[in-house]
Amino acid sequence: MGFETRCEWIPPSLHAGHVREEDGHACMLALWEAEEKPDALIVTDDIMAKGVCQAILQLGVRVPADLAMVTHANSDSGIFYPFPMPCIEFDVPECARKAGELLLDLLADPNLPPREIILHPVLRLPDGLSIAPPLEREEA
Repeated sequence: MGFETRCEWIPPSLHAGHVREEDGHACMLALWEAEEKPDALIVTDDIMAKGVCQAILQLGVRVPADLAMVTHANSDSGIFYPFPMPCIEFDVPECARKAGELLLDLLADPNLPPREIILHPVLRLPDGLSIAPPLEREEA
């Protein structure tokens, strides 16, 4: 299974380091107006996810029949979304521990070469939600 991403799918505010609900709303509207619709949407910020959810409701998009939506942002904010969404989570204490180890190693030897550490995310489903293959999209 391959995933495709394009720079034009990333709201300009993310490049500038600003995150706004309005950007999530505008991005979703633009994605859904495109000729080729996405099968799934990964929203990396809970504030933007609120705007995306409002656009989904406005457009009448059915989740998960028309679009599978996943966010890996603050999963505890999921109770504020108008529909349940799966969540990709990282073990925050493990991330902090690994970052601390890297920092301590670098402080002990500033000449260490850059290193990469891979942390494996987990998929958490809200109560009562299951993952099924997407339904065939109805042609408009």
